[in-house]
Amino acid sequence: MQHNPEGPEVEPNPLPAKGRQNRTSPRRRFVLLILLVAAVSVVAWRIWETSGRVVTDDAYVHCTIYTVSPRVAGTVIDVLVEDNQEVEPGELLVRLDPEPPSLQVRMARAALEAARTQYQGAEVGLRAAQAEDALVEAKLAQAKTDLDRAARLFERKAIAEDRYDQAVTQHRVLSAQKGVSAAQIEVAKAKLESSRSALENAEAQLAHAELMLSYTEIRSPGRGYVSRKEVEKGKVVQPGVPLMTVVDLNDLWVEANFKETQLEHVRPGLKADVRVDTFSKRAFPAHVDSIEAGTGAAFSLFPPQNATGNWVKVVQRIPVKVVLDDPGKDLADAVLRVGMSTEVTIHLEGRPRLPWPLSRWLR
Repeated sequence: MQHNPEGPEVEPNPLPAKGRQNRTSPRRRFVLLILLVAAVSVVAWRIWETSGRVVTDDAYVHCTIYTVSPRVAGTVIDVLVEDNQEVEPGELLVRLDPEPPSLQVRMARAALEAARTQYQGAEVGLRAAQAEDALVEAKLAQAKTDLDRAARLFERKAIAEDRYDQAVTQHRVLSAQKGVSAAQIEVAKAKLESSRSALENAEAQLAHAELMLSYTEIRSPGRGYVSRKEVEKGKVVQPGVPLMTVVDLNDLWVEANFKETQLEHVRPGLKADVRVDTFSKRAFPAHVDSIEAGTGAAFSLFPPQNATGNWVKVVQRIPVKVVLDDPGKDLADAVLRVGMSTEVTIHLEGRPRLPWPLSRWLR
């Protein structure tokens, strides 16, 4: 055993375990206190913030969608657009074969000319009947004068009886002719009305034929993008069969399906935020436009019937229309499409809105 020449080596006595715990426990308590304060703050902020808003992720982008369908049957001779092409209102999309309706237009024009000629003839016939009636009326007036004169002369025995009889007969004949001429005027008027109706019908037939001819050019009903194009050159189409759709992305809104328990304080005009899954870090400013008059189940094809013994209460959802405040500005650098999934937050009145990073972290 070796000895230390400088003296015996003295080993340091370790601190008791209780002393070590007393030295580290204040730091631990401080860290625990910080964590506890942070947890309480988060819970408090969460409760405060959620009490002033309602949120749902059962929401999807909608917009105006025009269905383009032909109004007349025909053969497609030209298709002027492609899928996803932007079109303007009234822009020509599809052209059908115009030859069959063009023939109908020519036939209608010929029928119109015939009806116009018939109408002009009826007008001439009415004027002739009226002239004939005026002539008979003048003759009848003269016959009445002659009859009165003959009667006075016959009473004085100044003329023979046969002359008096001739005056009477002439007056009777002209009176009968007057009745005939009046009847002819009525017949001429009836013919004129009939020919006028025929003329109007011919004009309507021509207008209809020209309208059918115009329908061979199928134009865009609004501004948007061509989608679901199902027509090609040479295809025979029928009225009402969809050829394509035009999606108007400048008229976007979101249909958010909120639980009925969330709508107590929701009113049209409230501010809202819309976040699309594609742009999760961006909030689109919006507002509540309207609340649907019924639940989604009430307007389904087969509404639920709850008059049974095995009834289970289910929280219903009511669609709320949320409109973007400035879709043109938002779409400048964002691609929003119909059917995109979104998350809608409606800010209730009386509660300030949190900064976006904090609200995003607390969601």
